Amino acid sequence: MKVEDNTNPSFGLNHPFNTGLGIPIARLSEDAQGTLTLLFREVKDSNGQPSDRILALTNKHVVSVDTTTDYEFNEADPQHIIVCGERRLARAVGEIEDAINKDLRDAVKLNSELADLGDQVSLAVQRKTTALKEKNENITILQTLFDEVQANWKDVEGRKFGLVDWAPAISVRVDDRHYTRDIATISVDKEKLENFESNIVDLGSDFDASQLEDRFWPIASVRDGKTIPANLQLPISSALDKNGEPLYIVGKYGNTTKLTLGRYSGMDAYICTDLGLESREVVVYNYSKKSDDFSDHGDSGSLIFTGDGKGLAILHSGMPRGMHNHVTYATPLWWVIKQILVKYPSADFYGITYSLD
Repeated sequence: MKVEDNTNPSFGLNHPFNTGLGIPIARLSEDAQGTLTLLFREVKDSNGQPSDRILALTNKHVVSVDTTTDYEFNEADPQHIIVCGERRLARAVGEIEDAINKDLRDAVKLNSELADLGDQVSLAVQRKTTALKEKNENITILQTLFDEVQANWKDVEGRKFGLVDWAPAISVRVDDRHYTRDIATISVDKEKLENFESNIVDLGSDFDASQLEDRFWPIASVRDGKTIPANLQLPISSALDKNGEPLYIVGKYGNTTKLTLGRYSGMDAYICTDLGLESREVVVYNYSKKSDDFSDHGDSGSLIFTGDGKGLAILHSGMPRGMHNHVTYATPLWWVIKQILVKYPSADFYGITYSLD
């Protein structure tokens, strides 16, 4: 599906099915869920020949049951990835049904209010009549969306997104930086990308542009001159390099928790396992003590980004505290791009600029 205009009642509700970044994915073999990070063009294959393949990036642990061994596409053992696992699909359908039912209830109330007002000619009648017309239009549009999902997305065959192309074992020993390599690529069925233009985050319908500006840049002097696109489509223009300035507020759009904001200080965390393996991680804290968690299970693979469209990192795990995630861990996007370029030397990231030095 295409990303709808934010005045359309299906905006936000069709997010699981459109081509904005934050696409929910799952393994066909089981309902293990995650999120697509971004897409890139191969341009040339391993033999240097022109290639028109489009590949998607996510986490190794999202696409593979066995995270300790390398995997490359094998015709005898193809690993299918689908859009929307069963749980995410059921949630999406439920959200559409809830929106239809709410508009139906609102329309009934407006009809009743108009009946009580009778033949009056007043501003109240004008506004309620306009509101009723809008509700009825919304119901028609949302019912069409519901019917399309039921017809084209319920069958898992129609949700096949692509095949895992490369999924190296998770490692913290790729180089002396000890970042976590938890990455995998998916060779995408290009028919599924009919409406894809570039790596643009569909920010969804939970906030409008002004609300997001206040959240990304809560200090007025810092916010001055910075804007969120009015249509809530945020292009990712670059990957922040290792020398980037410390950031404060970042966002991500994930399979489970959708759009959330968190705090990034610019300081990495060093983690040591019981086996003595040390890793270095980008750390994002929850936005505030009262806010929802920045991430949860199913958000793995989400791109973490700034309000002005710079890619910070790829989310891979979190640190639970009680029933919540206190801290989210991620791997710098510039470093992930560096690893991708080893496997796909001619990769083009749809205009995303980066520095590897």
